[in-house]
Amino acid sequence: MDKLKSTNLSRQQIHELAEMFAEKTSYKPGETDIIEYVKNQLHGEILYTDSPKDSVGGSIVVRGKDDFTIYLSKATSHIRDVFTIAHELGHYFLHSKLGQIEINANRSDDIDETEREANSFAAAFLMPEKKVRELYSEKDGNISALAEAFKVSLTAMDWRCVNLGLKKKQ
Repeated sequence: MDKLKSTNLSRQQIHELAEMFAEKTSYKPGETDIIEYVKNQLHGEILYTDSPKDSVGGSIVVRGKDDFTIYLSKATSHIRDVFTIAHELGHYFLHSKLGQIEINANRSDDIDETEREANSFAAAFLMPEKKVRELYSEKDGNISALAEAFKVSLTAMDWRCVNLGLKKKQ
C-alpha cells in the first residue's frame, strides 16, 4: 500500500471538492446519518476496535473502489466519530482518489499535510461554508445551536467558525 501523499491543493480547493462530493453523493449535512451513508452510499465498512492506534480517532484501509474499512475506537462518542468518519473519508477521496490508490492511513502523533488536508475535507463536508454562514446569522452566533444543527461536536463547530472568520479563537 502506498504512503499517503499530499494533494498540494489549497484549503479552499479542498473545501470546494468536499462540498461537491457531499452534494454528488447525496450527503445532507446535519440530516444524513454518516454511518448509514458510508455503508449504503459509498459501500464502505465501519468497524469499532479496541486498538491503541485508534484510541483517540480512527484509521482507514482502502483496498480499491468501494472497498474500504474505517476503524473507530470503541472509547469515543458518536458525536466525535462523526468528524473522524468524515476525516477518514477525506483520506479516501483525496489520498486514495476514491479507491484508485490503496492506502492504509493510521493515526499517528505527527500531524502532517495529509492529516491537515483530511481535516479540511471533513470540516467542509460536514459543515459547508454557505450553510454555516446562514445559520450563524440566524442563530446569532450560538455555537451550541450550530453544532446541534450540523450534528457535530462543539469543538468541530467552534473551529469551523474560527476558520471561516466568523469568530475569534479563544
